[in-house]
Formats: sequence, C-alpha cells, structure tokens
Amino acid sequence: MITKEPKNWKDLQNKVNLILNDIGLDSNTEVKLKTPTSKFEVDVYAIDPKSVDKIKYIIECKNWNKNIPQHVIHSFITTMNATGGDIGYIISKKGFQKGALESVNYTNIRLFSYIEFQEHYLMLWYKKSFAKRIYEISSDLISYTEPINSRRFKCQEKLTNIKAEKFNHLLDKYSDFATMLICIGSNSFERRFSKEKNTFFSIEEIKVIVFDSLKIRLKSENFQDLLIELKGIIEDSVSEFNILFGKNIFTNQN
Repeated sequence: MITKEPKNWKDLQNKVNLILNDIGLDSNTEVKLKTPTSKFEVDVYAIDPKSVDKIKYIIECKNWNKNIPQHVIHSFITTMNATGGDIGYIISKKGFQKGALESVNYTNIRLFSYIEFQEHYLMLWYKKSFAKRIYEISSDLISYTEPINSRRFKCQEKLTNIKAEKFNHLLDKYSDFATMLICIGSNSFERRFSKEKNTFFSIEEIKVIVFDSLKIRLKSENFQDLLIELKGIIEDSVSEFNILFGKNIFTNQN
C-alpha cells in the first residue's frame, strides 16, 4: 500500500490529506465551512483544481474500533447537502454496518476502509507522486549509467586506467538498478521514455530487482517507506561515482 496503517484519527486524516495532495488535489484538514445558516468542520476538504467545475470533496475519517453505524451516514448527508460537496468519502478503520452501506445507495457518497481508499488511488498516486519522485532523485545515477552521455564521456577520457576499470565495475553494478529507476520514472515522463508507458512495479518486484542486482534486502511494506530506502541507495551509488570522478560531474554544467 501507499503508507503505513494510521496510528490514530489524526494520523488517518493526515494520511488521507497527503495522498490527495500528492495526486494533485488542493486538500486540507479540519476545514471550517460556512453556510448561510450554520458552520461545519470537515476532517478533509479537497478541490480538484484541474476540473472545469472545481469538484469539491468532503471527507470524514473514522478511526473507530467498530463498524460505522447508519446514523453517521445520515449526519454526513446533511453536511454534504449544506456545504455543496460534489463527492463525499467516509473512511473507516474497521468497516460499516449493513444499514450504513445501504444508506449511500444512489448518493454521491462512497464508503472506504483505509486500505480500500489507498487501492482506489494507488495507480494515480504511483504515477503522479512515486514515479515522479523516483525520476527526480535518480537523475544523476541515470546520467552516470546511461549508454550515451557526452559530459560523462569527456570526464571518462581523463580517468587513469585503474579508475577507468573501477568505473566499468560501478557501471556493471548499478546498470540494472538504474534501468529499473528509468522504467519507474517513465510513468510520469512518458514524452521522454515513450516506449515505457504505463509501467507499474509492485513493491515485491522492486525488492526482487534490488536484491538480484545489488544484493540488498529492502524491508519496506509500503511505497512511502520504499521511497526512503531507494533514496538512500541512490545517494550511496551516486556518491561512489562522485568519489571516482572527484566531484559530481553533473552538478555544474558550466
């Protein structure tokens, strides 16, 4: 999944808010909405800035250790109607009672567990957040390992024979890893990597590739933690190339 299980109600709404912002919505927590007759505070309030009508999401987060009853849905419907929400989500830690599930039939309200909410947005989040971030942090490693790079070629010509041999060793070591990063990043940058459209790597697939290529066992069980682990490996690998060349040859292009 995208994140760890929430620790409490506050953590649940913060994680929901983070995911919505990551996919491109303007989202905030604990937002006070005024109507002509009353005030409402919603756990998460999000607007899709790219939609023509600026679609509004009203979201309630329930980190309860029991299924959500029907009366909560009725109260939420009142909030939706009063505030002009276009789409409503109620996100529950445990689940929903039968009456609650039946209450949202023919409404603009959807009921999710936190796992279901993550599954609903996983592919979009992967493309807009995970893939984009991987592309950004792996730029130098890709430049060091890609088959053709004119700046690197010029710097390679200045290496001693011993350092040239070390470079080839690093190239063999990190090429498969860098190729995986390119494939992941291509999800967000299809214009540059047009042959790699819609490439999705599961956490388990990434773990297998990293172990096969680098003999490193990743421990992450969610994509946010995985990003931190991969960032550390990328930084270490770039550092090895930087030490070999005496600097990061891609930092200053002058």
